[in-house]
Amino acid sequence: MSHDIERTTLQPQPILYCPAQVEMAKIASVLGELLPRVFAYATQSGATMVGPPFVRYLNMAETLDIQAGLPVAPGAAATEDILLGELPGGTALTTIHIGPYDTLPTAYGALQARMKDDALRPSGAPWEVYLTDPGEVPDPADWKTQVFWPITT
Repeated sequence: MSHDIERTTLQPQPILYCPAQVEMAKIASVLGELLPRVFAYATQSGATMVGPPFVRYLNMAETLDIQAGLPVAPGAAATEDILLGELPGGTALTTIHIGPYDTLPTAYGALQARMKDDALRPSGAPWEVYLTDPGEVPDPADWKTQVFWPITT
């Protein structure tokens, strides 16, 4: 699959999220627990959700450090388990991946290749935004996920 890659300028975005450490093999089940928990809290607390869910990868080692959450309008409040944070503003590369989640590494590979070709460097942790709800679109071949990776020259 080829990925169209664009350079974009992002504004900082407040988020509610759950942090976790998880093995790659267990990511789907962990996200299946964390994202509904954040959604339920946001709904119950009156936070205004302003976009689809995301997962940010603070590292991509054997054990992943992740933030799973939702973008929210300013004014949301945190709890002991659900934290308030921010997706960074600045320049990023982005691409939209179409297909099942287990093929997302091709999107990351395409972004890394573009960074190398254009002499760019990552300036922060990448994240995925889930544009398609698998509950509404059951065929994984039709799922759309946007990947953002902050960069510097």
